[in-house]
Amino acid sequence: YGSTQKVRDGRTAIKNLFICGTDQGFLGIVGAMLSGISMANLHCLMNGDKA
Repeated sequence: YGSTQKVRDGRTAIKNLFICGTDQGFLGIVGAMLSGISMANLHCLMNGDKA
């Protein structure tokens, strides 16, 4: 379920818009939570950006 094309880094064609959850590649409720945390870490904390 979710998107048929999984985007592991969560990037989209729109600047600063990232997907998470089943569209990003993690399955289920816990996967959706982990995906959100992973995307925040990857795109905000690791880059030093402010959310």
